Amino acid sequence: MTLRSLVTGALDVIRDVGGETITYSDGSGTVSLTCAVARTEFETVDMNGITERVEMRDFLVVASDLVISGSAVTPSRGHTITWESGTYELMSPGREPVHEHVDQHAYMFRIHTKRTA
Repeated sequence: MTLRSLVTGALDVIRDVGGETITYSDGSGTVSLTCAVARTEFETVDMNGITERVEMRDFLVVASDLVISGSAVTPSRGHTITWESGTYELMSPGREPVHEHVDQHAYMFRIHTKRTA
């Protein structure tokens, strides 16, 4: 077994054991998939030097599952996720990216969102 197969296997277990069904939309179509749900706290400092803590709802999605109309989708600002009757828009505070790779092999995305409806 390679390190890559061990890492991807462990990430699959996280998704499968704690998995939640979501609907991801890029504005042109949707895909229903299973992912793990988490959260991230960000600290930002505004122009007045005031520190603000922001909690984001994160969705851990296997990158190869994120396909709409036959095309791979890269998580981007403005895309949305529907989960448990709520709508979450892909966003992050400041200039932070809306997604990051969970592992060095880019097998899984950690997508940052905020509930908007």
